[in-house]
Amino acid sequence: MHGMLLLAILLGAWCMDASGTVTELYTAPQEFSEPKFILRQQDGRTVVEGLCVDIMHAIERTDPHIRFVLGPPPQSLARIEASLVAGELHVACGFLRTGKREHALHYIEPPLFSTDFYMAVRADDDVAVRNWEDVRRLGEDAVILAKYACAPALSSVEGLKTDFSAKDTKTNIQKLLAGRGRFFFHRSPGIEAAIRDAGAQGKVKILPVVMSRQPLYMVLSKAVPAHAATRIQTAIIRLEANGELAKLFAKWRADD
Repeated sequence: MHGMLLLAILLGAWCMDASGTVTELYTAPQEFSEPKFILRQQDGRTVVEGLCVDIMHAIERTDPHIRFVLGPPPQSLARIEASLVAGELHVACGFLRTGKREHALHYIEPPLFSTDFYMAVRADDDVAVRNWEDVRRLGEDAVILAKYACAPALSSVEGLKTDFSAKDTKTNIQKLLAGRGRFFFHRSPGIEAAIRDAGAQGKVKILPVVMSRQPLYMVLSKAVPAHAATRIQTAIIRLEANGELAKLFAKWRADD
């Protein structure tokens, strides 16, 4: 559907919301983002589940006036971000905070959850790092492989050698095993499943140090009216207060 036509339909839906009907907000599953979004085949069709799907359902239960429309197919983070800026999508789940995004999008406080970032190395690598300074001391040998989605978690750390060219975790782990980088940087939950899905168990190990801890947020297009943003924020505050967000995060952490 063309952007202008979609926008006209949605504006009509938002106007009806003022009279008490449901506000539909369009979103898309982010590819290669497990456990935020996980795609499974069931009875010949693709089913999307995951932490963000559970969070959106919890918001809908908390406020029946909000409905998230999760449209196929899965999209890259860059595509989702551009669609939010253009108003073609209205909401996205689990975004790291950056200055550029803050200027273009509306962040909902409080964060949905915080995630820890770890580094993995080849199983026969005896390297030990306690902090980023230890990584910098390794010089040219310390290339860090990561997805573009994880780049904001490293943006404040100077002097690192990074490679964000691979779009999925499996490719990054293959590059690690081939010696095209010394470290694989990824979040938890997610890093253990990535190693398992790449068939690299026993070949790759996770270093025990949390290298970064980052909050992840629900973000809205600035085209979303204030009343809808307020409803979503109110629902998230309630879910945080009653412990539901923590329960959902613990559920998907356990599945890593």
